[in-house]
Amino acid sequence: MDKLKDDFQKRLNEMVVQVMTGRDVKEIARAMGLSFWTLYKYIEGQDFPAHRAELLYRATGDVRVLQALVPKGVLVVPPRAGRVSNVYDAAANHARETGEAGAVLMDALRDGQISPWEAAALRREWEEAIAAGFDVMAACEAVAGGKEVQLCFA
Repeated sequence: MDKLKDDFQKRLNEMVVQVMTGRDVKEIARAMGLSFWTLYKYIEGQDFPAHRAELLYRATGDVRVLQALVPKGVLVVPPRAGRVSNVYDAAANHARETGEAGAVLMDALRDGQISPWEAAALRREWEEAIAAGFDVMAACEAVAGGKEVQLCFA
């Protein structure tokens, strides 16, 4: 159990360094409601507490913060902006996104191997298709409940 905990903490600490590289520490600290020095300590190696990950995500919008919280191999879909209130539009968008993801997969498989560039394109396309699927679910729930929903998955 300690190994799992240590691996998790290491992942969080590495994520903080990656996310904060090239960013304004004072601005992010202010957005998180922390002092500059507190955030700086995390960047310099002090263990980053998991309960602050949501604050860091909201301050930076960097999906790597969310990815650090889940086991390797779990897909984290970044939130999408806007409202979807029409089930038909959401379903059409989902079908289009899924079709585009399938086309990227077929192109990648033509030569029998998937390059790192193709793998990145596949991930991007499938994340968009999955997010569009959530849009359909949210639109259906809105219709069922007789209300519009603001989409937010983070």
